[in-house]
Amino acid sequence: MGWLRRQGAALRLVTLVVAAAALAALAVGGCRGKGGADAAGAAGAAGGLGTAVKALRVVALDGREHTTDSLRGKVVMVDFWDTWCGPCLRALPHLKALHETYGGEVVVLAVAIGQEGEAKVREVAAKQALTFPVALLGAQGDLEAAFGEIAALPTTFLLDQDGVIRQRWVGAQSPSTYERSVRELLGS
Repeated sequence: MGWLRRQGAALRLVTLVVAAAALAALAVGGCRGKGGADAAGAAGAAGGLGTAVKALRVVALDGREHTTDSLRGKVVMVDFWDTWCGPCLRALPHLKALHETYGGEVVVLAVAIGQEGEAKVREVAAKQALTFPVALLGAQGDLEAAFGEIAALPTTFLLDQDGVIRQRWVGAQSPSTYERSVRELLGS
């Protein structure tokens, strides 16, 4: 009976460790979108590091249009997220802080997948008091041509002042990771 009790305790311990690892991976990593692993993107491929985004056009929920030409000369973060994704929601305040800290030098564009609809996206944006443009993916045309398939959320791209992808993060990052990369591009 003692052997059986030890085996049961060991099994519970293994189950707890596996569950904790899975929760940690989800909290740090991100939410799965269409399924499958997301690669960093090969150079030259859509969404790959070193690739210039040539035809970006994002229309925010407020009706303002953001294009490659209007963003030239600024560091741009394009964040793909959604309202049901916990890591996405936790990343939004960090992106808001960057946008507010670097004002005219950094533009954050939050592109919601919108699975729960536009009203829910607007509700989350208002609740978090987002000060940067928020858009719905479905209203944007073909952003996949510029950024490749988005297989996990959040997926965030950092573009330099010439519109070249310099970073691609899959999963929420620490505020210091975002800020360090932005500062490198700003030369500060």
